[in-house]
Amino acid sequence: NEVIPNVFNVGVQDWDCKEYHGYSVHNISYNSFLILDDQPAIIDTVPQQFFFEYLKKIENLVQPEKIAYIIIQHAEPDASESLNQLLKKCKNARLVCTRKCMEHLQILYSDLTSQTFQIVNQESILDLGKIQLKFKPTPLVHWPEQMFVFFDQYLFTSDVFSQCYASNYFMCNESIEEIVAQKCFEFAVVEFSHVRKNLLEVFNFTKDFKMFFPQHGVGFSNDKPIQIYGDYFTPRENKILVVFDSMWGSTQKMAYLIVEYLKQHNIECSLIDVKLAELQQIAVEALQAHGFCFGSPTINGGAMPKIVETLNFLRGLQVFKGKKGIVFGSHLWGDGDGVKWVVQKLNEVKVEVVGKVQWKLNFGEEKRQEMITLLSKTFVKE
Repeated sequence: NEVIPNVFNVGVQDWDCKEYHGYSVHNISYNSFLILDDQPAIIDTVPQQFFFEYLKKIENLVQPEKIAYIIIQHAEPDASESLNQLLKKCKNARLVCTRKCMEHLQILYSDLTSQTFQIVNQESILDLGKIQLKFKPTPLVHWPEQMFVFFDQYLFTSDVFSQCYASNYFMCNESIEEIVAQKCFEFAVVEFSHVRKNLLEVFNFTKDFKMFFPQHGVGFSNDKPIQIYGDYFTPRENKILVVFDSMWGSTQKMAYLIVEYLKQHNIECSLIDVKLAELQQIAVEALQAHGFCFGSPTINGGAMPKIVETLNFLRGLQVFKGKKGIVFGSHLWGDGDGVKWVVQKLNEVKVEVVGKVQWKLNFGEEKRQEMITLLSKTFVKE
């Protein structure tokens, strides 16, 4: 799979992967790049269970003992787990990475000695022959030790511009562009929302390149990932996210009322039933929204389990701070502890909870008007 002259993707596709970093996916790829030059080099490895498939791809192109360098952009096991096995085959290779990456790798794989490593930084140049590789450390864009590798107009981006996606084609094309864009955006929100400032600095660096080769998913031969990440940094100013779970339909009915009212006032809405949505999809919508309505009935003295899961997931992504919210939901006995729980959690992540609407079993005109008044006060610009 030659992606540009003398650069091959020797990575693997995991078509059966259903979970990545705790959220649901349908498949994923682990990309590793072999550069054939006077001194061949490999960039990143793959998870250990795919090692023999991975090794076969390498051996079809070069004898492993001829490989001079194994470059690790990121110490996380999905990029490094085959390292020890690969070093046994690539007997003459040196490990190239940042100093912080070396520290992490030696924690993960205790038999790696310091003599195995060649440390690089932003000033380093690795001469392979015709190709001279350069490096851009990107600390705390994801992990502290991460870096980009580049030459000419080609940028190996590690997790940046990645997608939880597998394809028989490595380079993005028109037939898959729409789904790849969505997956790329989801990955950015889930992996990088808590470090947006650091990512923005790195994002500006990427604008000088024409082709992008990420660790997961497909590569790009245009500025599509730049456009996607540009959207990522531009939340919509007039969008409300309505998230709910419902047991017997009452909370759902109020969610529909909220959306209908806001749309009548030309306010963009996204309506999400947490039973039907994946967490990363909710995260994308939450990042872009400037306000929230969260609905849950009470169960076992708290909120519905899917609402609990959603809020716990989103709180670490820093998508809430400084935004306004409304909480709503039904109950039968007690004081509506499900609504209370959601209010408490939103307060903890610095959402300004403007008000709450709760009722027993089903709501009538009084609660309908109470919600409309609250929506008007909070989100409708006169």
